[in-house]
Amino acid sequence: MERMVDNAQRTMFFGDNLSNLRILDDEIADLIYLDPPYNSKRVYNINFGSEAQVKAFDDNWRWDQDQNRWLDEIKQSHKALWAYIDALLKMFPRGHGLPAYITAMAIRAIELHRVLKKTGSIYVHVDPTASHYLKIVLDQIFGTSSFRNEIVWHYQSGGRQKKQFSKKHDTILFYSKSNNWFFDPDAIGEKRGTQKRNNMKRGFDEDGRGYWSIKSNGKIYKYYDDEVITPSDVWIDISHLQQKDPERLGYPTQKPLRLLERIILGSSKKGDLILDPYMGSGTTIEACELHGRNWIGMDVTHHSVACTASRLEYRCGLKSDDFEVIGVPADKESAHHLKENDKSQFAAWAVLSVHAIPQQYKEKTIYGIRRFSDLKNGKLHSDYIVYVVCEGDLPAEIDINNAQAIMRAQKASLCYLIGFDDPSDKSSLLLASQGVHTHGNGRKETPVMQYITVAQIIESPALAQDFFNAGGQHRRQDVSQTDLFE
Repeated sequence: MERMVDNAQRTMFFGDNLSNLRILDDEIADLIYLDPPYNSKRVYNINFGSEAQVKAFDDNWRWDQDQNRWLDEIKQSHKALWAYIDALLKMFPRGHGLPAYITAMAIRAIELHRVLKKTGSIYVHVDPTASHYLKIVLDQIFGTSSFRNEIVWHYQSGGRQKKQFSKKHDTILFYSKSNNWFFDPDAIGEKRGTQKRNNMKRGFDEDGRGYWSIKSNGKIYKYYDDEVITPSDVWIDISHLQQKDPERLGYPTQKPLRLLERIILGSSKKGDLILDPYMGSGTTIEACELHGRNWIGMDVTHHSVACTASRLEYRCGLKSDDFEVIGVPADKESAHHLKENDKSQFAAWAVLSVHAIPQQYKEKTIYGIRRFSDLKNGKLHSDYIVYVVCEGDLPAEIDINNAQAIMRAQKASLCYLIGFDDPSDKSSLLLASQGVHTHGNGRKETPVMQYITVAQIIESPALAQDFFNAGGQHRRQDVSQTDLFE
C-alpha cells in the first residue's frame, strides 16, 4: 500500500480513521492519544445552545461484514489476538456488541502500533465499561512488558448513586512501544507540598525550608515541601468540565485541556508529532498548538472538523491556510460522493461551510440556521435564515415543503436551498412562488427562498452568508467555537 510522506504536520483527516491510518508511513508519531468510543450503548449529541442538538456519534456496536473482514485480517497477523476475540464471540452473543467493538478497536490498535515510533508512547482513554477487555488487546499488540501505567482520572461531576458506589473515574492505559521510551517528569512535576505524611515529623532546615522526615534502618530521610515530584497514577487534581465551564464547547465526551497538557508535556518534546485518531472537539490539537507540537487529527464527523478548525482559529490564532484538512469535499464530484455515502455528513459539511449552526429536524434532517438583524419600525430585531439541503440535485416541491416546515419551526423569514445543478426554469419558478420578505423598515424586498449550488459553496462560501444588508446595519454573526458548539 502506498504511504504518505512522513512529515505530515498540522493535518486533519475527515473519514474513517482506519483508512486514514493505513496511508500514514511507519513510525511517524512520537505520541498517540485516543479517546475512542467506550461501547457505552449511548447516542451522544452535540449541543448548540440550550435546545438545539445534533447527533455526534452512536456508541452502539453491531457485528457486520466489516467485523468479519477485520477478524480475518487479525487472524493472519495476530493469531493470539484472534483467539481472544474468537473466545469473546463464544462468550457473548453477536448482538451484545462487545465482540464487534473489540474487533473494531483491535484492527485500529494494530495500525496505531505500526505508526508509533520505537521511542513513542500511546495513551488509550477509556472508562470501566470496556477498559479490562481493551487492556488484553493492547497487551497482545504492544506486549505486557510495554505496559507502563493504568492511570485513574478521578473527577467530581453529576449526582450520586444510591444502590452502588458512584462512578466517578475514567481509565487511561499508558503503553510504550519499546523499553526506550521518552518521558519527562520535570515537565509535569508538582511540588510535594506541606501535607502531613504518615508517621513523619515536621521540620525546617537552616534556610527555613520545610520538610517531613522519617527514620528507617538508622537513616533519616527528608522530603522537602518544594521538591518537584512526578504525579502518581491517580489524578485527582484535574477537574471534569462542568456545564458552565468556559472551556466547554458542547461537544460530547470533551476532555479538559489540562488533562491533555499533562500527557503531551510528559511524553513528548517540542517539535514532536502527536496523533489523535478520535479528534472529537479538538482538545488534543489545541494542546499541541499551545505547546509547540506538530499534530495529526482524525475524525469521522464534519462537526469535529469544524469544531477543531474553529478552536485553532479563535484560541490559537491560526488561519485556514496554516493547516490542512484532507477528505472534505474539494469539488462537486467529491461532494456528490459524500452525499451518496452519508447524507447526514454531507448536510453537516454544507451548512458548516456557510458558517450556519447545524440543527436536527425530526431526527433525520440536518439543516443550518443563522441569525441576522433587520430594521423594523426603526429598531433592530433578530430574525433567522435556514439552510436546507435538497433531496435531489435541484430544488423540488418536496424540498420546498421541508423548508417551509423548518422555517415555521424556527420562525425563520428566509431560506437557502442547497443543491448541485444550476437552477432550471422550473426550480426558479418554484422558488419565486414563495414570495418575498420585506425588510429595512419596509423599503426592501428579498426572495423568501433562494438557491445556492455546492460549487458556489466550495468556491465562495461567503456568497451564501451575504443574503442581504439591512439598511447598512445588518450585523453578521461571527462563528467562533463558542457559538458553534455551546
